[in-house]
Amino acid sequence: TILFYGLFNLFFGVIESFLASQIVLFLISIVEINILKRKITPEIL
Repeated sequence: TILFYGLFNLFFGVIESFLASQIVLFLISIVEINILKRKITPEIL
């Protein structure tokens, strides 16, 4: 059961780090979109 618990912890850690990286990429993309909108809008106006 100790081996199973270790594998479960490793698996959960991989999932957690993957989710964290996905969230970071999502936030970065939102920031980039906002920056692009700010750069584009003065040209349109």
